[in-house]
Amino acid sequence: MQIIPVIDLMGGQVVQAYRGQRQHYAPLRSPLSPDAGPVSVVSGLMRLAAFATVYVADLDAILGSAPQSAIIAELLQRFPDTVFWVDAGLPLEPPVRTGRPGQWVPVLGSESLTEATLGELARWQADCVLSLDFRDDQPLGPGRIFREADRWPRDVILMTLGRVGSLEGPDLGRLESHVRRYPGHRLIAAGGVRHVADLESLQQAGAAAVLVASAIHRQWLDAAVIRRFNAETVSR
Repeated sequence: MQIIPVIDLMGGQVVQAYRGQRQHYAPLRSPLSPDAGPVSVVSGLMRLAAFATVYVADLDAILGSAPQSAIIAELLQRFPDTVFWVDAGLPLEPPVRTGRPGQWVPVLGSESLTEATLGELARWQADCVLSLDFRDDQPLGPGRIFREADRWPRDVILMTLGRVGSLEGPDLGRLESHVRRYPGHRLIAAGGVRHVADLESLQQAGAAAVLVASAIHRQWLDAAVIRRFNAETVSR
């Protein structure tokens, strides 16, 4: 099971996400980085564990403001060996410089979709990651996208916004249900991870990967744990 760190961008800085309450997000404070600058934060993450993949949520773009394309392009340039999964709402457009082929992977969040824009998923299906977004156990976005798995790409995130940054534990029930119902997809857990026991539970439940932020920056997950899980992923 791959551990993928998350950075949430807002106003040019990395912010601390909490339960999807984006109006209250503040700049990240982390022992891994001297400031909340995106390059500084990713550099700190790489010193910790040399992650193969980093997830970037461009919250400005998701909320309808101008995308932070220049920042994402700089990350691609500064970290050429890292793959960046980028959720920047719609339309799915590469940043100005896209880095090496396959380095920028768009994430299409269901909260950004409408019935009128479902065609975007069909257009990018083979080359994107789908995030099925939930708030208070309610699906966000067109209802049928949560049922019609033939529309899904291989990689599907189960994003439980109410648990993001909460450190209350992951939504194992939702993961287990989707693993049983959709065995043809790589399912990725997001929200609530606290410690190694949570990672082991997610792995046992069938998660292919997990998105993590708070537990890393609080140092509740150390480098040895992260490297163990990611090394196991590579070896398989």
